[in-house]
Amino acid sequence: LGAQVVGTPLVRVAYLRDVRLDAAALAACDWVALTSAHAVEAFVAAVGGARALAGSRTRVAVVGAATAGSARRLGLRVDLVPGRADAA
Repeated sequence: LGAQVVGTPLVRVAYLRDVRLDAAALAACDWVALTSAHAVEAFVAAVGGARALAGSRTRVAVVGAATAGSARRLGLRVDLVPGRADAA
């Protein structure tokens, strides 16, 4: 039909350097909501590892199964995953 497909990346993920979240401030939070695998990676790096939440009352919510999998692989305890995916 005369069309030519051109594949090109449209999104680039760049983590902020030297971003650290204070463990004491984090412990005062009831919930942390993570919206993507990239958010999980950035969060774990910013808190200095999943152990920062060990023994904390802070609960972790994620947006779906893939994000939950990423969080669990990095050692986070996932407390809430929605039962239905909805991008609306």
